Amino acid sequence: MNKVLINYFKKKIHNIEEMINQNNRAFNLEKYHHLRVEIKKLKLILNIIDASGIQFKNNKYLNQLMRLFKQAGKIRALDLLFVYLKTFKKIKKSTPLQLELNKELKKEKQLFFKMKTNPIDYKKIKKIVSKKIKKIDSIEAYSKTLKNEIKKDIKIWEKYNSKNRDKKSIKVSKLHQTRIHLKYWINYLKLFKQDLPEKYFLAMKNLALKLGEWHDHVEFKKQLFQFLQNTSIQKGSIQDVLLIILKNQQKIELLEIEINKKIKAIDLVDD
Repeated sequence: MNKVLINYFKKKIHNIEEMINQNNRAFNLEKYHHLRVEIKKLKLILNIIDASGIQFKNNKYLNQLMRLFKQAGKIRALDLLFVYLKTFKKIKKSTPLQLELNKELKKEKQLFFKMKTNPIDYKKIKKIVSKKIKKIDSIEAYSKTLKNEIKKDIKIWEKYNSKNRDKKSIKVSKLHQTRIHLKYWINYLKLFKQDLPEKYFLAMKNLALKLGEWHDHVEFKKQLFQFLQNTSIQKGSIQDVLLIILKNQQKIELLEIEINKKIKAIDLVDD
């Protein structure tokens, strides 16, 4: 078990190092997403260490990776806004909304590129974390905790999807936790239960995908409202944005129906 964890961790560190060392021009929407996926897989190991009760002092290099993770998330979210704008309405790049978003996107990318120039001692990360992994006696505590978290998440979604729901009483971040925990669970199963057939993962993957899409559209809605409140724009542009908000809201509601169906189809698999 410990050897599997160490090899997995080292592989993820290697992948992350290769991506961060790439030329800035190589970073497109998918590259930011891929970097975040690899760091999430890295976090799985850190979560297992934490669940095992092993003390782990904050490491400045690991913290640096987590900051890059968050910054890449900001960039990907802004990139997705452009994608959704094209999906809902053909808008010229010269409109105030596009200009505002483009300005913010450039600023966040510059900050990311500046952050990734800071040296990271990958060898030291591997050495420190490998020592911690060797102290792990069992992964059952993490498995049980994570499964219970997903069950709680599903109950929150069921409450959210009920007819008498009060949407404002449930935070978006709480609902989004379902996807985060599901991703950890899928990676955990793939690591320790490799004999499981693909059908066990399919329903969870589909649910995680729809949850991610839902969250992106909710964030898009927030960004559009912020734009309307903070920017002086022409009447025609306001009408364009309001139309996009309406279409986006319709998409959110359709996704919530799909999520409700897919939640009932998942199988967490007994240990």
